[in-house]
Amino acid sequence: MFAVNHLAHFSLTTRLLPRLSAAEQGRIVHTSSGAHAFVPRFDFEDFNWARRRYRMFPAYAASKLATMLFNQALGARLSGTACTSNAFHPGWVGTQLGANNGLLGALALALVRPFARTPERGAETGLYLACDPGLAGRRGEYFQDRRATRAASSAREAGAPERLWELSERLLGAH
Repeated sequence: MFAVNHLAHFSLTTRLLPRLSAAEQGRIVHTSSGAHAFVPRFDFEDFNWARRRYRMFPAYAASKLATMLFNQALGARLSGTACTSNAFHPGWVGTQLGANNGLLGALALALVRPFARTPERGAETGLYLACDPGLAGRRGEYFQDRRATRAASSAREAGAPERLWELSERLLGAH
């Protein structure tokens, strides 16, 4: 989950960064999740769950915390450019994610689907971050329902964004 939800995004974004930074108004939008709040801190010593029992939701939450930390590190790096970097929580969106998790997964999805947002509603804040001219100059923020909101304390840990950036570069062999 860390590789898909963070490292792949980090790799693509950093490769596109020269063009995005030079654009008249480049926009980077990170899809995170309120699940990042379920992690007390990012585990830099066991980010790949090799030393502890793998559990799906905590691993997902940790990967979304990585998204939040990356957003902050990137936002700081983009200072002085016209490019923005912001993260958002789309809410619980009714998709087919998890539909192949057997009978129990299908039953759980059927029970919660009436409370889910439509994919269109889930995309609203991401589109807002990508398109609204009033957001020029805002970087490293976290949004929900088109409003800036306070990220969990684990996403505001001093030094963690830079530490994650360095780990990501080391894992990807970037310079």
